[in-house]
Amino acid sequence: IKNVIENKIDDFSKDYTELEFRNEEYQILKTGGGRPSDELFFAEAKNQSFENDILNKLISSISIVHRLTETNAFIGFKRLVGGDIAINQSDDEICELKEKLSIDQNLGWLPAYQAKGEGIFINFDDDALNNWESSDEVEKRINLLDRNHNQYLDSRGKDMIELNPRYSLIHSFSHLLIEKLSYHCGYGAASLKEKIYCSLSKDGIENMNGLLIYTVGGGDGSLGGLSNLADGNSLENIIIQSLLDTTWCSSDPICIQSEGQGNSMCNLAACHNCLLLPETSCESFNIILDRKLLCDNTKEGCGYFSELINEELEKL
Repeated sequence: IKNVIENKIDDFSKDYTELEFRNEEYQILKTGGGRPSDELFFAEAKNQSFENDILNKLISSISIVHRLTETNAFIGFKRLVGGDIAINQSDDEICELKEKLSIDQNLGWLPAYQAKGEGIFINFDDDALNNWESSDEVEKRINLLDRNHNQYLDSRGKDMIELNPRYSLIHSFSHLLIEKLSYHCGYGAASLKEKIYCSLSKDGIENMNGLLIYTVGGGDGSLGGLSNLADGNSLENIIIQSLLDTTWCSSDPICIQSEGQGNSMCNLAACHNCLLLPETSCESFNIILDRKLLCDNTKEGCGYFSELINEELEKL
């Protein structure tokens, strides 16, 4: 997406952090742009207004990404311990990995490859998120997840952070939607990937509340099966059905009542029967997930989509 971003950044040669670079992508994806001949071509979906009024209040916009180019550079690997979440890696850690990649520590290039693809960009409403995260129930739930995550960071000698509730919400929604989209777009779940445009910690960049679900190259290719779902009412129906499905897991009540499960206990209500995805799909190693943040429809619950779910359940 370099060609598009160059128009918005005065000095592209400046060293940007991963989070700053994602913010530049986020600002572009919200507005739509590009031409059919560009490496990145996308447009705001025609159905910006959902038929469901509640969903309109929760999700502000959707963009159809007709064409994108993903560039992956190999900077190193760790055999015994998994990597950190991409948006939370420090520049020093990345430089250390690069130095270990070659005998020559002054290596000026990295092995990389590009792949073409397509996707759907979803932007959450900032006002709705502000109201949601100010709830006492949300704070209690995030504090529990925050405690487990910081124990994990401390065990690895990492600095502890204060989790951003929005990241866990958007990440959990992403996993839920990827699983359902795989039944409709013709691509397997392992061929769909996520990119979360939201700060992992509260100290990060504010007002970045987006999600990109996309597929690139590989065996499935890129034939429009994913991006075409955002044109019309198909995506709205898929989102609503996904949310209804998440109210129940075959491992409930154990799953929904869990206070820590999965990798280093860094998930709450999230297991292989509901939210966990193939490793190729998740950018965060299947952690910081909680289904209850989406669907807790108790009287004073913490579910972001609770009102929508209750309305749909009444119709059944």
